[in-house]
Amino acid sequence: MLILKKKKGFTLIEVLCAITLFSTLFITCLRTELNALTLEKYNQSMKKYLVCMEYIKNNMIYNFNYNDIQNLKDQGRYYCSINTEELDNIKGENLSKLFTKSKPGNKPYMVMSIDGEKVYKVNLKLYVQILNKERIMECEFYKGKYKK
Repeated sequence: MLILKKKKGFTLIEVLCAITLFSTLFITCLRTELNALTLEKYNQSMKKYLVCMEYIKNNMIYNFNYNDIQNLKDQGRYYCSINTEELDNIKGENLSKLFTKSKPGNKPYMVMSIDGEKVYKVNLKLYVQILNKERIMECEFYKGKYKK
């Protein structure tokens, strides 16, 4: 057998393989960083809306009485448009002014459903748009005339 002593073509192939390997590693690292940034953005948005929902829920639990929730139910005011920047200025009775009869056109907004007679089961659903996907966050609490 003849042994080839010329290796001109192999050096070109080795360089191309090295470039391909390094570019693949670079793209993998870049994609990992982009995924981490996207996840961080998602977590920040979720945290902001969860704090908002918790604020409204706690405000309704501790600052509303049975009659306030009954008035909202009787008037059919179940929808609330959410603006997280203005939420700190709204407390107690002013929170009931946020609820309207008509469904807001843009997200985020909250829908409240009230079930029950003497003890109201209040269900809050927050509809948000995070990273071009619709998310629904839900919580419920009880308010009413009951014995402990």
